Amino acid sequence: MLYPENTDHSLAYLKLTSYQYSSLGILHDKDTYTEDKLDKETGEVIHQAGDLKKDHYHFIVRFPNPRYIKAVAEELNIEAHLIDFLDSSFVQYAEYMLHWGKHSGAGKYTYDTVDFVGTLAGSAKEKLINEPKDLQLSKILGYIESYKTIVRYTDVYKWAFANGYSSVCTGRINVVKTFVEDHNQRFYYKKFTTCERGKTE
Repeated sequence: MLYPENTDHSLAYLKLTSYQYSSLGILHDKDTYTEDKLDKETGEVIHQAGDLKKDHYHFIVRFPNPRYIKAVAEELNIEAHLIDFLDSSFVQYAEYMLHWGKHSGAGKYTYDTVDFVGTLAGSAKEKLINEPKDLQLSKILGYIESYKTIVRYTDVYKWAFANGYSSVCTGRINVVKTFVEDHNQRFYYKKFTTCERGKTE
């Protein structure tokens, strides 16, 4: 867990969202207190029900080899007590991060997969999105058609990976490449006719 108001945590966030780490993160900035919280000594109201909780990030980090919590804390320059070993599956914790299903409740805002950050965001989306393959393919086509110029398959794959559609993009690669070719053809035709017109004139 990281708090963006902490400078060291902000630097750790930049590290965790880089390609240096295999990570999945999300900012919880819409959760609220469900009841008043009082100072035990003074009786003063610290938080009222409905007040927003302090912004914080949750992260899952995958390492290729076992690591000690202390070593990871030192590497990220954060407090060791903010790190723990994952006691659930990747998908279950991703659902917890979104407050989906059994993880929802009073004061817990329901987040969306578009709120994910990190190199594992696409993988999490792919596992959590229950859209039919044809709908995913249609969304890939929509992305291609949104381009105002020539698009490369590489660009399409990067978008598909980031949005959880990479398996469809690679599994139906011939179809996707046909979409790309059909899209690009109109730009090739436009360029050709312009050149021909120039020669005629």
